[in-house]
Amino acid sequence: MQAGDIALVRTGGLIGRLIRVVTRSRYNHIRLILDEHGSCIEANPTGCEYGFVQPGDVIVIAPLLDGERDKIADIAKEILGTPYGFLDVVALGLSQFGFKPRWARRRIENPETLFCSQLIDYAWKHVGYDAFPATECYDVSPGDLGDLAFVHGWPIEGGPSMRDVIWN
Repeated sequence: MQAGDIALVRTGGLIGRLIRVVTRSRYNHIRLILDEHGSCIEANPTGCEYGFVQPGDVIVIAPLLDGERDKIADIAKEILGTPYGFLDVVALGLSQFGFKPRWARRRIENPETLFCSQLIDYAWKHVGYDAFPATECYDVSPGDLGDLAFVHGWPIEGGPSMRDVIWN
C-alpha cells in the first residue's frame, strides 16, 4: 500500500446500510491512503480528517504514477477540515437512480463539501489521474470506485478474498 491507494469499507448498522442503498454500492465508506503505514484521509460526518486503515478494509492498489502519488499528501493537507457533504450524498443517491435535477448536479460538483468517494475523485483529479472521465465531476460512490478497480483488475491486498469482495 502506498499514497493514492484506497481502502474500501463496508460497515454494519443502519447508517452503513442506508448509504449502500442510497448510493447503490457494496461499500459505504472509502479512505484515501497517504503512506505505506496505512495513514489516510477520509470524509466523516465531522469533516475531512486523518485516520488509519482498519482491519477488514479492502486495500485497492490504484494505477497512479509515482509523480501523482507524490502529490497526494499535499492534496490531503488542502482538503483537511473540509465539511462533510450530507446533502451531496442525497444528490448522489438521486443521480445513481437517474434523477439529476440542477440543484443536485450543483451540489455534487461543488468541492466546498465532500463525502468520502468525492474526496477520492477530487484528490485523484487534482494529482492528474481521472478515473471517471465520462462522468460529471465527483459524481462517484464508494461502490463505483470498487467496481472500477475490480473491472480493471487492479490488485487488492488484505481484507477478504477477491471472490468475497465481488459477491458479498
